Amino acid sequence: MSTKTTLKRIALVAVSALGLGFLGSAPSSAATGFSKSIALSTSYLTIVNGADTYSSAGLFYVDVTNDSTGTLRSGLQSGLETMTVTVVEDPDGAATAKAVTDVVIDAVIVDTSAAGVGRVKPNIPTVAETSDTYTATTYTVPATGKDPANYESSNWTRITEGNDPYGSTNRYWFAVRPSALSTVADAGYYKLRVRVQNSDSAQVESFIYVRWVSAIADAGAVLTLSVTGSAISGESLTMTTNQQWTATLRDPNGGRIQLGDTADTQALMDRAPALDARILSSTGTVLDTLDTVVDSGTAGVDHVATTSTTTGAGDLLAMRS
Repeated sequence: MSTKTTLKRIALVAVSALGLGFLGSAPSSAATGFSKSIALSTSYLTIVNGADTYSSAGLFYVDVTNDSTGTLRSGLQSGLETMTVTVVEDPDGAATAKAVTDVVIDAVIVDTSAAGVGRVKPNIPTVAETSDTYTATTYTVPATGKDPANYESSNWTRITEGNDPYGSTNRYWFAVRPSALSTVADAGYYKLRVRVQNSDSAQVESFIYVRWVSAIADAGAVLTLSVTGSAISGESLTMTTNQQWTATLRDPNGGRIQLGDTADTQALMDRAPALDARILSSTGTVLDTLDTVVDSGTAGVDHVATTSTTTGAGDLLAMRS
């Protein structure tokens, strides 16, 4: 027997004799389905302001990944896990003093029903559930003692088995808006922390930076063009695998740009900035103005037609959001 083994046994006996007992190991994520990672829709979000405070909300989502198997949930484990979004930093170098309380947060869900697919709505409370309201600085789901299922949305990743186009319900959407529009406009980025904590006090977290700008001209938007195939004179531009023109609009940090809107009832695609496009000659003369620069989910216009009959235009729009 080695000296190390002998010392370990002596130490364990001493602990037991003191009445401290043996320390049990914490349950593993594989056994409980605890979240092992989270992924945000974007790390940077620029919101172009609406007409007033309420209609200046921006949206982001958080996907949860765990080791759930069998009957365990794919999202937060009920009674064992919480997700908290907290404003942890206000902008540095702003013209006037800012505070983390400038930003209020709410949880929303995205509809997958045939009548409202891709539309945003408040989380639907059950009996005695906390009502839908914005809270300053921090927001936790679920409310104490409540079911996280009330806050879940589909992740839009097709599950082949059963031909389910909506995927697992492991996505949690949050709306963020200013407590006063004049306070946050053009002030810079607010830093938000997203943290999942389980009953064993283990945590996983990530961060998102959110800002509001007065106009799209202040967003510092970067337009990236991607071209597959060639444009032939007299030929219509139809989205196919071998011919497609794509324009992607991002903020200066590669993040998303959204039009400020109300947090509920509005479709996700209503938040996308509008683009137009023209075909120019080598000398800069406008030859044609394209009238199908849209994000409509229409086959042949902005995506290659799917072979599945269960994915409609609204589904495709929401999947891209």
